[in-house]
Amino acid sequence: AEPIIGDFQTLARATILATGIMATEYVSGRILRAIYGKAPWEDSYRGKPDSIHDLVRLRYAPFWGMLGLGCEFLHDKLRPVESFFH
Repeated sequence: AEPIIGDFQTLARATILATGIMATEYVSGRILRAIYGKAPWEDSYRGKPDSIHDLVRLRYAPFWGMLGLGCEFLHDKLRPVESFFH
């Protein structure tokens, strides 16, 4: 079994997953801002020192990385269920 904490590959995957999720948050915020004038979460991010253009907060990166790893784990556990239906 692969260790969850302390493994470089896990840390690298978590970093890549967090970056992808935050990039999606940023791009979707820019699109919403272009269409509606602002993103729904923009007000709560405004003025925070770790905020990027009031659309992404860097302090959430560890959470997004852990969520991404959790989704990978869930995906791996559900694969046998998917193959049962095919």
